[in-house]
Parts: sequence; structure tokens; C-alpha cells
Amino acid sequence: MAAVDVKLNDKTELTLPANANDYIYILRQVAGGGFQITDYKIKVRNLIGDALPFTDDLSVPNPTEGTQYYNTTSKTLRYYDGFSWSENAPYRAIVGRINQSGTNNPTTSIGYNRLGVTPAFTRTTTGTYDWDITGEGWDLDKLIFNIENTGSEAFSIRANSSGGIIRITTMNATSGVKIDDRLIDVAFELKVYN
Repeated sequence: MAAVDVKLNDKTELTLPANANDYIYILRQVAGGGFQITDYKIKVRNLIGDALPFTDDLSVPNPTEGTQYYNTTSKTLRYYDGFSWSENAPYRAIVGRINQSGTNNPTTSIGYNRLGVTPAFTRTTTGTYDWDITGEGWDLDKLIFNIENTGSEAFSIRANSSGGIIRITTMNATSGVKIDDRLIDVAFELKVYN
């Protein structure tokens, strides 16, 4: 039996014990402040998979690649990739912030890194910064790069990945002219799906 948290505004309101074959029904607020059960339901197995409850990684008997379990201590879903346990995510990621000034290459500060690499962006021309990832062995069809677009000074940040290059371009949103000095503590995230 697993525990399923019911949340409202990112606060846990109550925790329900649930079996994998149980359903959680979606409620709809109705006039007068009450709630009504809708026809929408989610099978608990779709939320937690076929995970079994254990207290830690070592208590799972004979894990094989793809084994997952619900950690009743940390309240997280854990996944075994054949070598080690991790949070059950279908991807590995790196999350950080990027800064660039003058004609210098961008620098990054990393807050989370499950890829084991350090981004190395190079300023190729004014407002264009590339990270060559051809040697990383990632499947480019399973890669997503997101970057925060602050938009605070009428400029736009565009990022794309093709041909083994992750490219960030900064430009004036009105004129379309590429400009430097616009990557100031800008958040980014790279996900590589399994």
C-alpha cells in the first residue's frame, strides 16, 4: 500500500493510503463552497507505477533495471537504472544560472547536476553563445533546453539545439539586433530523456 498526498496550493492537505488499483477522483468546486465528484479519475498506479513501499534503497530485494519503489521515509518515488537508485525521473538534468558581460564567454553557476558535465558556452559573435555538446553522446532527439526569458529590457533570449550545438541568442526585441550583456543571472535547464 502506498501513500498518496492530496495537495491544494502546494500544501499537503491530507495523505491517503491507497492500493495501486484504487482510483483518485477529481473534485470540482460548486456554488456555495462545496465540492462535487467529477467523472475524471486517476488510477493510483498511474501516479506511482507498480512501486512497492520500502523504507530505503537497501531494503528492496534483487532490484533490476526499471525497478521502482515508494520510499516511505523520504516520501519519494525511487528508480533503479541498473547501477544506482535515484528519484524516478525519465530524464537526467542540469539546472543553473548563466551570466555574460562585454565580449566575455558566459559563465554558469550550477544548482543541480545529474548529467555530470559543466556547461561551457563560448561567445561566437555579438549576442550569440554556443555550447558544443557533440562529444557528450546524448540523443539530440531526446534533449530539451529551456532558458528564462526575463524580457525586462525589450530583448529576447532564444535557445535551440541542433547539430550538437546549444545556442543562446540575445537580441533587442524591437530592432532584432543581437546584443551582449543581457544574460544576467538567467536561469536555464537542460533535460536529457532516457
